[in-house]
Amino acid sequence: MSVIKQGRPELITETLVELVEEAAELGMTVNLMSDYVAVSRSTFYAWLSKGRQFPDSIYGEFLHAVRRGRSRSAVKLLADVR
Repeated sequence: MSVIKQGRPELITETLVELVEEAAELGMTVNLMSDYVAVSRSTFYAWLSKGRQFPDSIYGEFLHAVRRGRSRSAVKLLADVR
């Protein structure tokens, strides 16, 4: 017997995670990233928090995508300074 999930569908998707990583790599702030993917800032921060709590979930992927993007952005900026 299959279980039917009730309630609102989740907004977070693999595609959204990829978009956030690209936005972070461009150096966007949280305000800009959340606007870019059309979620509220409170939702964005809640997803980051859930990523820390549940690192093996899509929220963990979200958190790591933001971190990877920011790291790549920093590397590019530092390379430009040299």
